[in-house]
Amino acid sequence: MHPIKFSIIIPTYNRADLIRETLNSILKQTYQNWEAIIIDDGSTDGTEEVVSSINDPRIIYHYKKNEERCVARNVGIEKSIGDYITFIDSDDAYYSECLEYAYKYLRTNPQAEIFHLAYEVRDRNTSQLLSNFSRRNDYILNESLLSGNIMSCMTTFMRKHIGRKYKFSLDQRLLFSEDWEYWLRISTEYKIYFHNKIGGILYEHPKRGVNQISIKKHIASKSFFMKHILKNEAIVQKYGNRLDKLKIHAKLYIALQYALTKEKKLSLLYILSAIKISFLKTINQRIFWGTIKNILFVK
Repeated sequence: MHPIKFSIIIPTYNRADLIRETLNSILKQTYQNWEAIIIDDGSTDGTEEVVSSINDPRIIYHYKKNEERCVARNVGIEKSIGDYITFIDSDDAYYSECLEYAYKYLRTNPQAEIFHLAYEVRDRNTSQLLSNFSRRNDYILNESLLSGNIMSCMTTFMRKHIGRKYKFSLDQRLLFSEDWEYWLRISTEYKIYFHNKIGGILYEHPKRGVNQISIKKHIASKSFFMKHILKNEAIVQKYGNRLDKLKIHAKLYIALQYALTKEKKLSLLYILSAIKISFLKTINQRIFWGTIKNILFVK
């Protein structure tokens, strides 16, 4: 098997204080056949100077006007020359063996045109482990995507031709569901494999993009996401009635947001609407119990 080249796409916006750590985690990879394409989405904080201070020809910097990260990811895909494309945000980091895990997996699973490694979520300030997105065995993720966005752009690897065929949606109403929508579209045509090796760290911190928008916008985004998915003929044809899981998760997500804002009556209404679809499917989702906990015990 020839040495696979990985194209690592890094969208960034005003992360001069964080991107060096991300790039250092790439430079420390035990598997070295890669290119890192930084798509600077209009930064004004000296990001270019930080990147320019790192002397490695595999790190490629491209500046563009601010158009949000989905445009940046699509630009990076078009500029990539690797066999497989992967992504990392400029406030996260790889473990040193991430690319080696991916390469070794492909040596024994050459049919995997898109696959996902496990990852951790840690507090940026304390390094405390908050959650661990790993599973006991290797398996196919397609059906699991109906119960929530279990994939991260970081540690997802796909053949370049998939990225050229499928582009991230530019509809900003999807907000932070745009990657989930992307995986679901791809899942209609390809098996998405999973390999239970932890490849990276998603850092939780107040300046994360998802933490910068209001709960009201979270609710609006998830409502739009659900309507958007149900209009996609390929997704509806692929999953049929199994999309009930997706509907339930969206309703429970909205219920949780209302619970977090102490709007308990509205939260209960969304829980009830989820239960009307399926009681068992509702109570089997972890987000259901998190919402109930917030309703009952958080004052």
